[in-house]
Amino acid sequence: MSRLTNRNRCSPLVVLTQVYILGRMGNARQALHLIIEKLGDIPQAIDFVRSQRDEELWDYLITWALGSSETTGLRPGAPRVPRSQWDLCLTSFSKNLSHSLPPKAL
Repeated sequence: MSRLTNRNRCSPLVVLTQVYILGRMGNARQALHLIIEKLGDIPQAIDFVRSQRDEELWDYLITWALGSSETTGLRPGAPRVPRSQWDLCLTSFSKNLSHSLPPKAL
């Protein structure tokens, strides 16, 4: 690994610190983006969104989940995922969300 790559990598503790600071500054969307992209921790992303009490942040998270190959199993140029796998993926994501969504979002 090159030195440049090492500089671009952050430890999870540094990312969590950035998330905390961004959240306190009111940059919740940017903080959520770090949780998703740098940590890849969906349950933590859901907890973060829940703690922010922001419906637009829920929309952002759900839109990301529906468009992400990681949550849908769809890869660019890949064959379509069978409906049963799609349902399994959505079920998995919704299990984490069902306790967290505001009643209006359901």
